[in-house]
Amino acid sequence: MTQKLKQITASRNELDLEVKARKKAEKALQKSMEQLARRVNELNCLYEISHLAQRRNLALETILQEIVDLIPSAMTHPAITGARIQTGSREFKTHNFKETQWMLHQDIHVLEEKKGGLVVCYLEEILGGAEGTFLKEERDLIAA
Repeated sequence: MTQKLKQITASRNELDLEVKARKKAEKALQKSMEQLARRVNELNCLYEISHLAQRRNLALETILQEIVDLIPSAMTHPAITGARIQTGSREFKTHNFKETQWMLHQDIHVLEEKKGGLVVCYLEEILGGAEGTFLKEERDLIAA
């Protein structure tokens, strides 16, 4: 091989390595941006719920229904998420709620006394890998 051809080959190998490194960095950045967007949705949901709780002019039934309607927006797959709150004999749920095999349950306590329960469901199977259907962040959000 001539010296010029060796230089061209070396330059091409360097470019190939740089392109691979950039693609890997772009994928990592995209994943980080998706995770950040999910955290923003979770924080917005918690903010809206705390804002509802401070509105003294709303009936408890209205607050509970609005909370149920807010919860799917904080989940990873809001279009296929349903939610239900039960307190005593009253039930508040999203229009699409139905019991499925992909459900997350959380008791609702007021002053350490159980007053009801919250159920969040996915209407379709979500492949969550090692974490299962619900991500750790989703489980933490529902626990909050």
